[in-house]
Amino acid sequence: QVLPPLTVQPLNGTDKKVFPDDLLTQNRTRDPTAQCTVIGLSFRDFGFQMLPSWMEPLQKEHGTNPRVQFVKLNVSEGGWLFRSMAPFLKWMIRHNTPDEEKEYSYMYYDLDRQEVELSNFKFGLGLHNVLTCYIVLLDGLGRVRWVASGPPTSDELEVLTHRLIPKLLPQKPLSTPRKQGKRHRK
Repeated sequence: QVLPPLTVQPLNGTDKKVFPDDLLTQNRTRDPTAQCTVIGLSFRDFGFQMLPSWMEPLQKEHGTNPRVQFVKLNVSEGGWLFRSMAPFLKWMIRHNTPDEEKEYSYMYYDLDRQEVELSNFKFGLGLHNVLTCYIVLLDGLGRVRWVASGPPTSDELEVLTHRLIPKLLPQKPLSTPRKQGKRHRK
């Protein structure tokens, strides 16, 4: 299953992006093993507080690998009360996110009344509990390979860190171009 599309706003202030298309821009060859993406999703502050228990161990293990990208997504939805508080909430999230994390942190607010897009995203992934966090693993084509919620167990971290992520990446290192040398004729 491919990640359902969702239009999100980067915290670094750049133009809106569409997931999963924007996540796949580095994979020009459309190779499923060219990269993988770990998305940390939260709907409320309680879930947001759980994200480091997943993201920090994964980033410690795979953070230097250019073929593994990490993304945080804060999703907020609500009625008229939320809409009236949205500017303050956006400011608070931008203010509380460290500058070094803003490049890969996004937010979604249903201020544009795109409830259908959000519903397709949430229910397509089975994200029913808005009080927890979710971790979604995508392959290089944007296909969902693994979803977990709540605080991680040691077994879940072990499987994700040492089995699933390495399985989605090339098994051999990138080849280096051959040196151009003189050709010898016989």
